[in-house]
Amino acid sequence: MMTTNFAQDCPACSRKLYVRLAYLGRRVACQHCQAEFVASEASSSNAPATLWRESLVQRADDLLRRLDLQAEFA
Repeated sequence: MMTTNFAQDCPACSRKLYVRLAYLGRRVACQHCQAEFVASEASSSNAPATLWRESLVQRADDLLRRLDLQAEFA
């Protein structure tokens, strides 16, 4: 089973992290500096958690569909 991740910069050390989609809206720790923060999509930081989760899931589904279509025509 494929794990879907999203990229987020750590608010403490600014290193890029790849966070599992399942952790969106949850408290996570940076693997580099161990700072704790809430995983969030940067463009939706003011939206309710359920809305950003749905937005990310929809985008992930769209990208996976595109990949399936490309594989069919390759």
